[in-house]
Amino acid sequence: MSKEKQNQEELDEQIEAWSMTLGKYELTERCQAAGVRALPIQSAEDRVEHDPQLRHRETYLPMEHPALGTHKVQNAPFKLSQTPAENHAPSPLIGQHTREVVEGMLGYSHDELRDGFADGTFWPTKRPRFSYQEEMLQ
Repeated sequence: MSKEKQNQEELDEQIEAWSMTLGKYELTERCQAAGVRALPIQSAEDRVEHDPQLRHRETYLPMEHPALGTHKVQNAPFKLSQTPAENHAPSPLIGQHTREVVEGMLGYSHDELRDGFADGTFWPTKRPRFSYQEEMLQ
């Protein structure tokens, strides 16, 4: 066994014992400050709720969704000084924009939209419609 490896097991045990006394973010900061490359192992919850860098960069922001309530959603993953980007609207509900697409973009009439719902073209006939879809068809 080489001299460099002679006390490796004992050293590993002591480093492990020391590291277990710290939280993952404090341990990461201390290691990085000492020039040791280190990153915490994170769960999805850690990234959204606890990561100090992602919090500073406002990567996850609370947003009100009409059906789901308030939840954190990922903001734009980049920062641009001249043209800042930010998510400002929740994800759409299923079929929320069907009327805008069918009538506005495709040029179909409102009667054709209704017919498309009735014959299953735009929504399965055996699946109940959401209240906002019923309103859209009025």
